[in-house]
Amino acid sequence: TGISSTRQQDVSDRIHMSHGKLKVRGMNSDDVLSIYTISGQTVYRGKDSEIQLPSGSYIIRIGAYSQKLIVR
Repeated sequence: TGISSTRQQDVSDRIHMSHGKLKVRGMNSDDVLSIYTISGQTVYRGKDSEIQLPSGSYIIRIGAYSQKLIVR
């Protein structure tokens, strides 16, 4: 037996904003979406693929990948 690896998409390829909502494409059943403020406060942690976000700066994390996001 061996360890096989698959390359996951970068978070920036999976997220976009539309009408004030963060939308995540390609969420797997084992993926957890975490959203933090820049100061580290948890805004959201769960499995939803659409989240309403007010204006601000956030860190978006899906699994081991993270991305900074600015909502205007």
